[in-house]
Amino acid sequence: MIRKSICLMMAIVFCCGLSASEVSEKKIKIITKIVRGEFKKMVVIPQGKKARPWQYQYDPKTKNASYTKIKNAIYTAVKKKVIPFETKARQDGIPPKVRTEIARSVAKRFPYKSAADIALGALKEAEIAYPLVKTGDDVTIRYYRNNIYSKISGKVQSIREGGQIYEIGNKLVRISEIVESDRLYFDPVLNAKLRKEFIRDFQDPKKLAKLKRDYASHLTAEALEKVVANEKKGYIFFRDKWVTAKYVTDQLIIYYQKITDKRVEVESSYIIRRVSAPAKKKK
Repeated sequence: MIRKSICLMMAIVFCCGLSASEVSEKKIKIITKIVRGEFKKMVVIPQGKKARPWQYQYDPKTKNASYTKIKNAIYTAVKKKVIPFETKARQDGIPPKVRTEIARSVAKRFPYKSAADIALGALKEAEIAYPLVKTGDDVTIRYYRNNIYSKISGKVQSIREGGQIYEIGNKLVRISEIVESDRLYFDPVLNAKLRKEFIRDFQDPKKLAKLKRDYASHLTAEALEKVVANEKKGYIFFRDKWVTAKYVTDQLIIYYQKITDKRVEVESSYIIRRVSAPAKKKK
């Protein structure tokens, strides 16, 4: 992990969610706690040696009925804690001046117009998206040696064997030892491959257009979050937009329902039916 360079990646890789204001955040935490709590009630705590973990109180054939019962219980609990549960009040939007400023920011961030400009821009952007560690950089390396996880921070003193070994302080770390998610910043071969793919994609008109839209959406979500007047009308800032408490509840129910189904599936796959061996006939 590169300390001084990792922040530059955000120029291309945008965060998928924004932190909500304190009011919205508190409401989301309350709803999450209620939803998670109701789904946990479906788990039967194992009793005795023969009991298996993650056993559920419902039969798979009647799980829809069980989920309806849980949903109703969640609605009742959330309505008591988060008010209003629903609202039809008109939301405040982003002022036209701010939208114009967003458009300008996108144009400034992506000034490439001609094919030649885009080609040169692709090289520059690839270096930002996939920085490669150099001698003198301050880094943190996470690595495994003899199946033991370790982490070391410090300045890169030297790079040896064509980029296969990094000297951090008084320790040497091989590329093969670095955790996979960090390796792309240290492995010159992998880094070059990823940059090449990035440059190719950046010069694709459709993919470049999508990159611009994603950046505009990111800026729009940031601007929308600042319209806190919507909180006074009962809305919650959730997943980059203002929604009702009912919407948040429904989305979390869907999420925890999928987790529950997955646990049931996993549990079922581990069921072993033991068949007693036939008794031996006496001679």
